[in-house]
Amino acid sequence: MRDRNGSTQGGGTRGARGRNDRPAGGRPSGQGHGGKPYGRHRDDKPAGQSGSEKPFSHGHGRGGKPAGQRHGTKSFSTRPVDIRRQQKTKPEPPAFAFRLYPLDGVEGRGVRIGLGDTREQVIAACGADRFAGTPVEGDEGKSLSFYQGELVVSFAPDDTVELIEFVGSYHGRLHPMLGGMDLARVDADWVMRKLSEKIGSLDSSGEPYEYVFLRAEICLYRESSPDDFEDMKDEGAFADERERAEEELMATRWATVGIGRKGFFDE
Repeated sequence: MRDRNGSTQGGGTRGARGRNDRPAGGRPSGQGHGGKPYGRHRDDKPAGQSGSEKPFSHGHGRGGKPAGQRHGTKSFSTRPVDIRRQQKTKPEPPAFAFRLYPLDGVEGRGVRIGLGDTREQVIAACGADRFAGTPVEGDEGKSLSFYQGELVVSFAPDDTVELIEFVGSYHGRLHPMLGGMDLARVDADWVMRKLSEKIGSLDSSGEPYEYVFLRAEICLYRESSPDDFEDMKDEGAFADERERAEEELMATRWATVGIGRKGFFDE
């Protein structure tokens, strides 16, 4: 992933590939009333009854509606009630979900890391979750990683947070969430389209591997692309089905999701 000087850092480093170079269902509608008319057939009139008169049937009102039913109201539907749909609740977020707040920070599992926080504040915040583990320094001391390297926090020269990255990809334990989307586990191109609609200001100079939403300072990076995957299929480059499935995930999921402070990706 590019920093303000154009160099790479964190989990978004893109290098040479080590290869030879995407329900509907119907349901039956309720069957309304209105079968045969009540009483005798219209052509079977009693003697003395004019053609404009309608037979009277006890227990029914005008037009065959049940007695007591007001004009214009609907009768009871025969469609069964789907109890499961009425009781459907919003699913709980994953246990290791971290919500992303662009230009602000991330939060999850009782840990809150803000852009602009000091190194000491970050260490203290992650200390609230035993799964965060001991911080590991990287990039010559310019970054700290937690959660077995899946969460990388990079610091500016003044030792405050300027970039937060989730580098565990689709196999990781952490779930970077934004707008209800798990950015690392749903189709990469779908995520990009949704963010483009909501945010805009897209820098696609690194396509098809890296995209940056400058207004929100969000960066998405993947190790391969759908075109790369199709080329490998045509070349028969997969040793087995497991390798083929892994390469497809690399091409269709974001491996690194990062948010930076204001102006980070535009410098």
